[in-house]
Amino acid sequence: MRFALLAAALCWSAGCAALQDAPTGPAATDAATRVGAPSPARTQNPPLALSPQNLLQNPSFEAGRDPWWSFAGPDRPNWADFSIGTDQAHWGESSARLDLTSEGYDDDTRIYGAIQEVAPATLPRRLAGWYRVENWERGASSQYLQVVVVVWNAANVRRGRGNVQLSYVLAGLSKPPFGSFNRSFEFLGAENPTEGEWVRFERDLHADFLKHYGVVPENFSSLRVLFEVRFDGRASAKDAEANAQVWYDDLYLGD
Repeated sequence: MRFALLAAALCWSAGCAALQDAPTGPAATDAATRVGAPSPARTQNPPLALSPQNLLQNPSFEAGRDPWWSFAGPDRPNWADFSIGTDQAHWGESSARLDLTSEGYDDDTRIYGAIQEVAPATLPRRLAGWYRVENWERGASSQYLQVVVVVWNAANVRRGRGNVQLSYVLAGLSKPPFGSFNRSFEFLGAENPTEGEWVRFERDLHADFLKHYGVVPENFSSLRVLFEVRFDGRASAKDAEANAQVWYDDLYLGD
């Protein structure tokens, strides 16, 4: 742990000239059309997430939970919390762990997620990170991993409740799980996720918002990113139990 924190501090101060998780520029746009290949078990070189351009704080979860949060609580009974996992990490010693289960839960929707909100002056272009799945047991046809980008109060986009959303379905689905007037879906992975390996994802937010909304959001108030595993439309009386362990690590939002 001491080595990981020291490396992170050095990386932040020096700018990390040799950060992993390339490509960037045009090559990044090409690579962003698909989920990346699995990686070795635990990376030793500093990841892209430690770049000073990253808008996300504590992106590798080496400093615990803060400032990550969840909607879990009595006012949001469909939500469940995440934990800090030290059993799996793409880099360093920690990651965000989401333990999906339907046991003891009868409602049709259940969401596990880690959330962070930022307020940059302009929409960042690059969203990237790593995830890992183990013990995937499908208990609903709509059981999936996703990263949701929510843009609040953009001056050049008007839809519904003051926000527009892009859902990047990393694995589990090939079609939208529900209809939504202010959420669009991009499907990046297979219906059955790769298990037991770290898998990389990367997207060009500018290109994707242009594709789905016709504009790149401008003059917005804030930007929220949710890293989730969930199920929708599960019938507890007839469907099998839903289970999965999911880890997110080395997350990046920036240019």
